[in-house]
Formats: sequence, C-alpha cells, structure tokens
Amino acid sequence: MVNKEKNYTKLITGLLVIVALMFGFCFALVPFYDAFCKATGLLGKTTDQRVRIDSFSTIDTSRAITVELVANINSRLHWTFYPDIKRVNLHPGQVQTVIFKAQNLMNRTVVSQTIFSVSPFQAARYVKKAECFTFSPQTLQAGQRADLPSVFFIDKDLPAEIKRITISYSLLEAGSRY
Repeated sequence: MVNKEKNYTKLITGLLVIVALMFGFCFALVPFYDAFCKATGLLGKTTDQRVRIDSFSTIDTSRAITVELVANINSRLHWTFYPDIKRVNLHPGQVQTVIFKAQNLMNRTVVSQTIFSVSPFQAARYVKKAECFTFSPQTLQAGQRADLPSVFFIDKDLPAEIKRITISYSLLEAGSRY
C-alpha cells in the first residue's frame, strides 16, 4: 500500500512539473514569436528601429510602388484617426512624409500606442521608418487634436514583383489588451 501511494505521489509530482514546463514554454513563446516575426518580416511585422534618411544612396526611378495607408482604431478607443493621404506612388528610395490626424473624443486623457504592419508580409523588411509616431506612445487630453508624422521610404532592394504595399497603422489605448 505504501508503494502505491509513493508511486501516485511521484506520478502527480511528475505531471505537475510537466504542466508547469508546458505553461512556461507557452508563456515564453509569445516574445520569441514576436522577435522572429520582426526579424523576418513574417506577418508584416517590422522592426521599430529608426533609420537615417541618408542611409540609402539613390532613388530607383526605373519603377514606382503604390503605397496604400490604412488607419484602424480599436473599437474601445473613441478617437478620430486618419492619414492626410490614403495612397501615394513613389520610387524605391524616395522619402515620403504622411501626417496622420488624430483627435481624442473621450472625456479623459488617453495614452495611445500604434501598431504598424505591412502587407504583403514579404515587403515588411523593405519599409524603413526615419521618423514615426509609432516609436512612442502618444498622450492626448480630452478633445485634443494632433498631427502625427510618419516619414518612411521603401528600400530600393524591394523585389521587383512587389508593386503595391499596404501599410496599416492600428491605434489602441496603451496597456489595453486589444
């Protein structure tokens, strides 16, 4: 009888250790997956690193890329948020500035964060941001308006078969769980 109890105790302890390890693995997978997506451009994730505008040498005038700009707002965040232009044709290497108009329509101060993604996901590694409001949270008082600049260019090494890129900016309240 003592052996049976000892075996059950070992079994339960072993199973609890396995469950704890599985939970820890799943918890650690999220930041690893996010880092992997940013490094590879998978699912349109980009790095949040600022690049210097003079970090490229020339503009490739032999082709033009259509860039569509999309603004999304989390349904719990009552703001207006839109780009001053929705579509632009530019040459790889050409610097483009887009101003996003934002207004906090809530009756309280809100700190927002914007997530930036690119489609098709293969193009994500070629979209370079020199200055962007996505680099840091934005605080707007109740009713306050703001012009939020995004300065970017498309790297001239973008594969020739990619002729259209969609850049999506999703605005949400900082610290919220989407």
